[in-house]
Amino acid sequence: MVNKNQKWVLGREVEGREVAAGLTRKMHTYCDELMTIVNMFELNVTVDPHSHPNTQTVYILEGKFKFTIDNESKILEKGDSLLVLGNVVHGCTCIEKGSLIETFTPMREELI
Repeated sequence: MVNKNQKWVLGREVEGREVAAGLTRKMHTYCDELMTIVNMFELNVTVDPHSHPNTQTVYILEGKFKFTIDNESKILEKGDSLLVLGNVVHGCTCIEKGSLIETFTPMREELI
């Protein structure tokens, strides 16, 4: 388990936690101001439209995703990224099995 303010996090030692069918989350570094998570998606997994006060960035490591931010949709793939400002409605569907890195500021307590 990764702890708040942990200086070093070795990815090979982080256990994934299935948070929904076909969606596994690996918690990486976090402190009060910032949080980094790796999410692994199976094909057709959808994250329903939602919002939160945290600003979020997403970097696609592999696969393809259809993201919708504030009613605008785009297909993103390996090497692409996006920004979601706080309180903006967003969601995604995995259209090719893949993984992504999410960063939040400030951290999201409810994800721990």
